[in-house]
Amino acid sequence: TFFPEGGDLVEDIQSFVAFKANNQDGKPFAVKGDIVSSTGKTVTAFNAVHDGMGYFTLQPMAGETDKAVWTDKNKQKHETPLPAVKKDGAVLSVSFSDHQLFYSISRPATASPAFTHFTVLAQTQQHLIYSAQINLSKKNTVTAPLPTDSIADGVLQITLFNGDMLPIAERLVYVNSNNYSFITDLHLTEKSLVKHGHNVVQVDVGGTLLSNLSIAITDADINPVGKNEENIYSALLLSADLKGGVYNPAYYFSSDEDSVKQHLDLVMMTNGWRRFKWEKLLANQWPEIK
Repeated sequence: TFFPEGGDLVEDIQSFVAFKANNQDGKPFAVKGDIVSSTGKTVTAFNAVHDGMGYFTLQPMAGETDKAVWTDKNKQKHETPLPAVKKDGAVLSVSFSDHQLFYSISRPATASPAFTHFTVLAQTQQHLIYSAQINLSKKNTVTAPLPTDSIADGVLQITLFNGDMLPIAERLVYVNSNNYSFITDLHLTEKSLVKHGHNVVQVDVGGTLLSNLSIAITDADINPVGKNEENIYSALLLSADLKGGVYNPAYYFSSDEDSVKQHLDLVMMTNGWRRFKWEKLLANQWPEIK
């Protein structure tokens, strides 16, 4: 499955296109192939970099219909058409530089009036954290910073509306400032392994930090935790905000390496947000309160 950044491919505008390959059991597999134009010309190659996911750049041309020609692990060839290319629209993309998030909006030179003025909204955990009005009547592209240093870790949803206030593009970004945990000291001040023995556990959180703690005690030999299984971080900060399943979700919280962050961004580009749909809200179709 192919996912153009922002949602759509637009004629003559270069875009990142992410992809994800799953088998019939929903498990990822490695895939590689070529993007081929309707004239049979190879446009670019693509290759999965993590859990069946990867991305490539593409500048769709007017009148062309591209397809992916790829091989599976059994060396069998397949063909998958790329999403349709729009003549009128806008491409929303994001980038990181010096630990700062930037977003870019690009439109065709022949865009209709509705695609020369835009509104950008960004929200996380159901809180609006950014809004801006963008005037592209005299230029075709703009790049602007989006401050993230004061928001909580989690999925950030950036939505682009055109001049008619219709949502036309959306991008998910994971904000990771490493403020979702803190160091604790645990002491077993009284220990007894006999039946109904008395144990006292002391948890020190340090400083004057007020805490509300829950403690779970399990038998590690009966239910060992897998390396990349769902954990409290991945469940609260990642899986709860995305459509479908995330394969080995705890992996994305296992390290601060750039490679892990890049793999997490592939998850953002290939899994849709599930809180609500803008079209329903704009039509006053509110979620049912039970």
